Amino acid sequence: MATGVNDLYANMGTTTVTLNGATIVFSELQTGISLGQGMGIIIDQFDYYFPFDNIDGLATGEQMIAAWTTSNSITSLSVTNRAVIHNSIMGRVDMGTAASGQILQQPNQHKFTPPIIVAAPRIYLACKGVSGQSNTISSRILFRYLKLTPQEYLELAETFILVG
Repeated sequence: MATGVNDLYANMGTTTVTLNGATIVFSELQTGISLGQGMGIIIDQFDYYFPFDNIDGLATGEQMIAAWTTSNSITSLSVTNRAVIHNSIMGRVDMGTAASGQILQQPNQHKFTPPIIVAAPRIYLACKGVSGQSNTISSRILFRYLKLTPQEYLELAETFILVG
């Protein structure tokens, strides 16, 4: 399909977002790719870091959502939104007695085999919490660059940007 891989090993990018209640907040990851370069991003892994200290502040059924997107103007972080590359949800569910303990593991890691390919000059970490919560969510992405033909680039760009 593609004309050649420029990166043999993964690049690592990180970004952090501070939640503003139930509003979706975005943070752009600088990938170094410009529109028209014909470059794709091969995504090997996402790591999400949810705040342990405020999980107790969530009521039963409330959630914090983190997602990687190709747009900073979307209004939903659902995977049915084509601008959402991937999302991860941390929620609270009470089982048994009120003070029952849970074990949480960080990072919330997602590895992709085969990897995900995206043709978008900008990608964003988007997060949404619940009203009254002001938490910080961080995420790490492991990615590689891929040189695409003009036709391949347009096909991928339509998937994440133009359609949906």
